[in-house]
Amino acid sequence: MNSPRLSRRITASFVVCFLLFLSAACNKAKTPPSSSPKQMPQDRFTWNIKTLVESYEKAGHANRAWDEPAKRALTEFARARSRVTETNEPWGQIIATNCDLAVEAGCNDPMIAYLHTRFSLDQTNSSKVFADAFCKAAQEMQQSSYPSIRKFYATLRAAEQLKFVAGTNTPTEVHHFRHLAATQLAVFIADRSTPVGEVDDACQDMFKLVERNNRQFEEFYRSIEKPLFQNWPKESVSWLLKGQFYIKYAWAARGGGYANTVSQEGWRLFSERLAAAETALAQAWELNPKDPRTAVKMMWVELGQGRGRSRMELWFRRAMELDPNSYDWNQSGTGRSKKCLNSAANV
Repeated sequence: MNSPRLSRRITASFVVCFLLFLSAACNKAKTPPSSSPKQMPQDRFTWNIKTLVESYEKAGHANRAWDEPAKRALTEFARARSRVTETNEPWGQIIATNCDLAVEAGCNDPMIAYLHTRFSLDQTNSSKVFADAFCKAAQEMQQSSYPSIRKFYATLRAAEQLKFVAGTNTPTEVHHFRHLAATQLAVFIADRSTPVGEVDDACQDMFKLVERNNRQFEEFYRSIEKPLFQNWPKESVSWLLKGQFYIKYAWAARGGGYANTVSQEGWRLFSERLAAAETALAQAWELNPKDPRTAVKMMWVELGQGRGRSRMELWFRRAMELDPNSYDWNQSGTGRSKKCLNSAANV
């Protein structure tokens, strides 16, 4: 028969275990379940409507004179960002037409100003006119009550256009808007309610913006890594982004010179960072073997590791099977037009 002291120990141990179990269960309950692939576009649309149309209604620039076209433009933009437009839906023209109507009616809302610049501004204008318009919209957006995702894109496009105007130079103003964009991205990526597709798009755009500046590239990734894996540890996107970073980080350590110019430390870091990229991309592929970007990045890893042609052909075949038109090798973000490309993935 157990002694009273032993019984108390057993009871205390049981209570501790039960409390730990209850705590874990509560924490699990706080984490919303992942949407199914079919549901994700609709969930993303609901979120975009909230951060666009509902935010417009609260931003202080609503007016009966232009509310109708303004909301139509914002709704269509939400549809485009959420990939729920019909195959032949002229969403870009719909946004442009309604932005024109709203602006002509006197609309001074910064989100409408941003969309008007993106979709309606006459292409015959100079690149500087576009840069000035993007900067004005971005500055006004920073002072608004719009959520960080909207401020992020406004500042990102301003930085892109300023850089396009500057050419090989990088003015201080470009760095200013890049910093604002990175700051706003860190804010909304910390919110787990953000759809992972929006996280993916935003981070990829930010990567393209700073990819030629090794210091900024590293600073940006370091600022998002912790919240990224806290909020989306089982999403392939998180691991893909990590893999992309470590590929770039590896080549930054090696440098672009001939092999005989690379230091022993450079080779060591190159090897370690490519291994980290390989591990991350392998995890991304395990979580989602339907994303051709992962296969393409694995080809970049093989280019650095040089383990053999069969390995390169394996990942090339996988990429082509998923997307026969995939030419991501040359997607460096250069060669942009005066106005940024109006694709659903780049709005």
